[in-house]
Amino acid sequence: MSEYYTVLTHLGAQKVAAAIAGGPALELTDLVVGDGGGGHFYENHDREALKARSSLINQRWSGPLYLVDKDPQNPAWAITEGQVPVDVGGWYIREVGIQDRTGDLIAIGVYPETYKPVLAAQIGADLTLRSIIEVGDANTVTLKIDPSVVQATREWVNAQFAEKSSIAPQPHKLPIANADGMIDQRWLPGNNKQFDPAAVLVYVLNTESLTVEISFSSNVNALIDWGDGTSEQVNRDAVIPAHTYATPGTYRVRITGSAVKFSVGGYAGAERLTRVESWGVGLGLTSLSGCFRSLANNIKYLPSHIPLGVSDLAYFFHHNHHVPRAVEKMDVSNVTSFSGTFWNAKGFNWDISNWDVSNARSFSAMFRDGEAFNQDIGKWDVSSATNMSRMLQNTLIDQDLSQWDVSNVINFENFLLNTKFSTANYDKLLIGWSKLLLKPNASFHGGNAKYSAAAALARQKIITDFGWTITDGGLEE
Repeated sequence: MSEYYTVLTHLGAQKVAAAIAGGPALELTDLVVGDGGGGHFYENHDREALKARSSLINQRWSGPLYLVDKDPQNPAWAITEGQVPVDVGGWYIREVGIQDRTGDLIAIGVYPETYKPVLAAQIGADLTLRSIIEVGDANTVTLKIDPSVVQATREWVNAQFAEKSSIAPQPHKLPIANADGMIDQRWLPGNNKQFDPAAVLVYVLNTESLTVEISFSSNVNALIDWGDGTSEQVNRDAVIPAHTYATPGTYRVRITGSAVKFSVGGYAGAERLTRVESWGVGLGLTSLSGCFRSLANNIKYLPSHIPLGVSDLAYFFHHNHHVPRAVEKMDVSNVTSFSGTFWNAKGFNWDISNWDVSNARSFSAMFRDGEAFNQDIGKWDVSSATNMSRMLQNTLIDQDLSQWDVSNVINFENFLLNTKFSTANYDKLLIGWSKLLLKPNASFHGGNAKYSAAAALARQKIITDFGWTITDGGLEE
């Protein structure tokens, strides 16, 4: 029978020893799992060889730990727990690891061969993995966790409710980080939504890219913890602090203090940013304009919430060709400007049909030159919109927009220029909009879309009653 165990790596043992000797506590953050390269892993693995490793043999997934605790029966043992979510899988788990906040592999283990199905295969389950690590003194080990990514177990939730309420606990769906990069808002009993006051950015640097730059606009007074033991105070307007790391690795950059806006797109290290674990609700952000424009093409995780004070997502993913699917679940209900948000975001076509854009006034060039975009956004509440110029220019959009309330829009310049809008949907648009009290004298561009005889009267009504100038493909023959 195979032997299953978890051991400290050599580096992990060194860090534990340093903590016991009075150094800073060892902060554990992530669970990593792998398939060991195949079933032969069990025959070929060697305890001493595993201790020397700095990574798993074949890593399949990584995610945040939600528990690090001292074993009640043995104070020398640290217990860690993490959860592989339901929609991640399609492979076997044979090896596990625990990483600290710098990305170093602290412990590695041999795990009983377990197949992790994925939900798409019509069967799936969250898989909780527990490891027990002998560290000498578990008080020297702590859990370094972003409250926006913590996952509470059902047992813990039930225990908390049972302790604090006479009401029997009810089933709760606790969102988890999924394969598409969504880090959802977390609910914990009695605390509502918990968010890290610091912005947390995770960079994976290699020998070709060891410098990270972060741009701040005016009114910044922030402390940047670069994640390698060094920090920098920034209290100047319009500053771009840069930091060069000594070695490749995974670094969590934490920003605390106050800042109205920061961005990484187009600056050094942007292509090595892989996760945004928290936006930093304590920073007082009001804008994320241009945050990921250009080069920031490897982001896989984003928080679902946008801080309440943020109203500007202009050029958010401008010229970014790998927008993460995480944007589908983002709460953008407080945003007023989507100007150029996905402008020239080649390949972007995620389903954002459920976005609440009811407070947005500007949609100018929102999807311009996106080419691939064609999602059903016909149910959006755009009643606050005033500017839709070039919003859908150079996209594949062909949807029913007849239910849009565009009665406050005054700018439709090149709205559907170079699109393939069908006659059927263009007819619906003209007929639906002709029933609104539209702003006068607008110039509307319908691209090459043709209208049929069924919509001819509606089109003329808009021109006659509201003085619109309409450019389109003309009457369908």
